[in-house]
Formats: sequence, C-alpha cells, structure tokens
Amino acid sequence: MAGLPALLLKELRQILLECGPFQSDRALAAVFAADDRLAPWRYSLPEAYGRSDRVSQFIAAFLSRQNREGQNVLVLFLQALYDQAIEEDACHQRLNDVAIKVADATGSALPPLARGNLWRASAAREEETLPANLAGYALPPAETEPGAQVAVLPSGLSASLFKERLESLKDKKKADWLPVEFLEKGLQAAYAVGRVEHHNRRIGTAFLIAPDLVLTNAHVVEAIPALKQGGVRFHVGLQTAPQWCYFSEQIAHSAIDELDFALVRLQSSVAGAQPVTFSTETAYSDQPANILQYPDMAGGLMQVALRYNAIVHVDATRIYYVTDTEHGSSGSPVFDDDWRVIALHRAGIVDDAQCPVKNANQGVPLTAIEPFIRSYLQ
Repeated sequence: MAGLPALLLKELRQILLECGPFQSDRALAAVFAADDRLAPWRYSLPEAYGRSDRVSQFIAAFLSRQNREGQNVLVLFLQALYDQAIEEDACHQRLNDVAIKVADATGSALPPLARGNLWRASAAREEETLPANLAGYALPPAETEPGAQVAVLPSGLSASLFKERLESLKDKKKADWLPVEFLEKGLQAAYAVGRVEHHNRRIGTAFLIAPDLVLTNAHVVEAIPALKQGGVRFHVGLQTAPQWCYFSEQIAHSAIDELDFALVRLQSSVAGAQPVTFSTETAYSDQPANILQYPDMAGGLMQVALRYNAIVHVDATRIYYVTDTEHGSSGSPVFDDDWRVIALHRAGIVDDAQCPVKNANQGVPLTAIEPFIRSYLQ
C-alpha cells in the first residue's frame, strides 16, 4: 500500500486485528463517536464484511487523511485505542509504538499526547536509557516550565520508596471504588483551577481560594516579568467557555526555598466557580493525593491525576507523593478524596546525584500555609 513500507503495513494490520474494535461496523463507529479527536470522520467509515476486510478498508480509507493540525487520522485512532487500553494489557505499548511509526512514515504531525505517553512508557522501563530520538521525533526537553522546580529528597527518605509504593498500589487486590458524588465534587473543584499564563506562554497552575484570590507557587509568579501582564485562564478543558482574569497584585508570599506559595489578587472574580475548600486535617501517609493540573504534555488542557496516587511521607512543611504530574503542574491543588485541598504542589524530586526520581513529587501542606493567609480569607 502506497505510503507505508510493507513490513510496517503488515505490523499495523496485525495490531489492528488483535487490538482494534473491528469485530463489527458498529463497534468501530462507537470509537469514532466517543472520541472528539475522531468524531469529524464518524460518518466516513467504509462498509466491510468480516474483520480482516474491515481492517484493510479502514487503513485504505484513512491512511492519507489528516486534521487541520496535520495529524494523521490513523495515528489519532491508534492513540485513542492506546488511551482506552489497560496499562498492563499486551496491546497497550504496541498501539503507541506503531502510532509513532505510522506518523513517521506518513510525515504527519505527532499528537502531543502520544509524545507524552511515549516518553512516560519509555521512562518506566527498568534499566532502559531513553533514546535522543525515536522514529524521527525528538523526545520533549527535560525542562519546559519557566522556573521549574526540583527538590532534593530529605535524608532518611529513599528514592526506591516511591517505586515500591507505586508497585504496591498497582498490585493491590482490594476494591477501589468511591461514591459517584466523588465525580460531582471533583467537577465542581475543577472550575476553581486555572492555567497561569503570560503573553500566551503557559507558566503553571493556580486555584481560587476566594472569589478574587488565587494561590499558586512563588516560583510560578517569579517567572512572570510584569505581574499585571499575567493572569489565569479558567475552564480550559471543560465544556464551559474559558475565562481570562488578569493579576492585580501579590498580597502574600513565601520564599521559594521555604513554603513557596504566592497569594495573588485577580482584577475580577470568576463566573461560575466556587473557591476550593481547605481540609482541616493534617495530611498522612497512604492518603490519596488527587491533583487537578495543566501539564504541558497534555497540550495545556486541564488533567486530573487519580490513579496510583498516594502520599509517601509527611513532615511539617513538605509532603511527598507518587501522583503523576508534569511541567506546568506547579501551583496545582492537591486534594483528598472529599475534594478538600491538603497541599500545594510545587516540584519533582531529584536524588543526591541530581537525577530525577521517577513518580516522585513534593508539595507544601496547606496546614503550613494557612496561618499566613488566614487574614486575607476573612
């Protein structure tokens, strides 16, 4: 088939046969209808008879088709299947790897989320050195967030503890369900979380603690040359239209190497958003650490980290956890399972040799920050 080398075409066909929803036209159409990336082509699916013929017709129909960003529809489809696959499933990594190869062969732009997933999957493999370039696409730089922070592990806390905790979370057999109001409360909290920007440059994350007050990291605010030229864009990634609010003034802050917080007033309040609620309890080990954030690798859209998240260690001014974050997540609220804020996310972790510790993150407990901002809340 024109456009794909014979071996790649064979690999793609085999993966789609084994990992794709090609048992019926209806099953295939359901994937397109349910994914916004694919929805524009949901009425363009070819009719076919039998699984093998359906795969052949599908590849022929979409091999040369792209969206406005230059992303190949086949690559988007593979990415959608990857996102739906269970991480431990044998198809999970095969789908992502073949998406990279097809994007390379067709000369299409690689979806940002695929780049992020590729990087994460590669980094998670034991004893594997990340390549500088894979299938023609450079891996994302180590630092993209202005003023991004890393923190050194305190003495007595081993880097291996984060890996051990993550593995224990993945291997647990007990039921892991929550009442459905968990989702309702989480969505309500999401309206209070915004993306910090300066001249359309994404800086980090902030969240409402009063109608016109946001809390973020001091190092996030420091990355904005003129405070009043920066601000927060709310509702990005939600169905509500985004709302932009300029910063007015910084009214309280801490040194970056201390509590690393900044309380900033907005020039206007945010419509349709309720300030977050603070937890009155001290964070504790094994407590879930749910984070609403704006990581760069998700294209600047709001993401929620829920899976395999737990606090590993707590002290008076820092907590450490395995929740998934990225550059752009600085200043995010860390929630408990009742969607009350327990900490302010601030940094990734490096060991004594300044090497990043996988899955390790650091935040500042709200119980440490609250005494310094209490008067402004009242």
